Amino acid sequence: MEKIAINFLPLLHKGGTATYASLLLEQFSQLSPATLESFFFIFPEGVNLPKGFQSSTNAVVLPVRNRRQKVLAEQIVIPGLLKSRGIRWLHQLAFSIPYRCRHFQVICTVHDLTFCQYPWSIPLYKKLYYKHNFKRSICHSRYLITDSKTVKKEISKKYEIIPERIKVIPLGVSLRWGDLPSHEVQKELLFNSSVQVKKYFLHVGTLEPRKNIETLLSWWEKWKKEEPNEYQLLLAGNKGWKSRQVLKKIQLTPDSAFLENVSPEKLKTLYLNCLGVLNLSCYEGFGLPVVEGAYYHLPLILSKIPVFEEIRDSSRFMVEDYHSFASLLRACIKKNDVYQELLKVSRYIKKKYDFNASFNELLQWYFECILKK
Repeated sequence: MEKIAINFLPLLHKGGTATYASLLLEQFSQLSPATLESFFFIFPEGVNLPKGFQSSTNAVVLPVRNRRQKVLAEQIVIPGLLKSRGIRWLHQLAFSIPYRCRHFQVICTVHDLTFCQYPWSIPLYKKLYYKHNFKRSICHSRYLITDSKTVKKEISKKYEIIPERIKVIPLGVSLRWGDLPSHEVQKELLFNSSVQVKKYFLHVGTLEPRKNIETLLSWWEKWKKEEPNEYQLLLAGNKGWKSRQVLKKIQLTPDSAFLENVSPEKLKTLYLNCLGVLNLSCYEGFGLPVVEGAYYHLPLILSKIPVFEEIRDSSRFMVEDYHSFASLLRACIKKNDVYQELLKVSRYIKKKYDFNASFNELLQWYFECILKK
């Protein structure tokens, strides 16, 4: 029987790809045993797996605990594993594909083209790795999956890949976001973070150059000087490349704070009680925190970049300079007509992006295009 192997080794890491992998795993765990028979799952050690996968004959846990072991497993162990089991398809949840892939074909998810579009925003070792592997992965994969039409256009233009080989399946919010912490739990979590309800703006994402956080902090400081007020800026996420410089700036910026390794329960609480979600990123392949903010009907203060315009289906009320940034902050506080327009946009985004629907689309594509069922 034809099967698709899915490489869940990215669950090892923090960041967007790990979030994508965890969303997929959550959806797979809800499928019937009969449907799961069409798949083979590859997991790393140290990850809490749903019960259905812990002793399944359609899953294997590899002794992989770091990036180096992950690369070795993907290049040596997984190709041999697939060959021995007669599996002819592998879905890589990140761009890299094995060199030894004569006996199987690869479906590769490409989340963004940061390496090509903003090379200054990634460390040297990643530039070298991407330069060696990125084009090969894209050109040698049988199919590509992207999170947005924006990335599909970028791939098609740069690598001259025919559109039929690229499937757009956007991310979205999973059902677990509807499971809200109690008011008592929320109150305690906010108290422990030293913040008050509706007295702060929220940024969610890894501290790294392309997130443009230094500009966000500079504009926030300027706004606080021009219009003294009691509001805070909270940045929730993980430390990334060149985060030390950003962390120093956060410490020096009035009424701003960084919250690291935030639990899902705490992140929900931060969303539910903030005034609005900020994201001034220079480049994104999608922008899941934007959709998460929209899920809770929050106003979104976003930089005017192609993928955010795609998500909103509009370029109105987006940040192009300091003055537009400051005016949107004021709108969220005063709850004026612009604020109401931002809420309409969030309601639209919530309807548009649902990961349950996205997963069903992926599953249907698997069966129609790959498994031929």
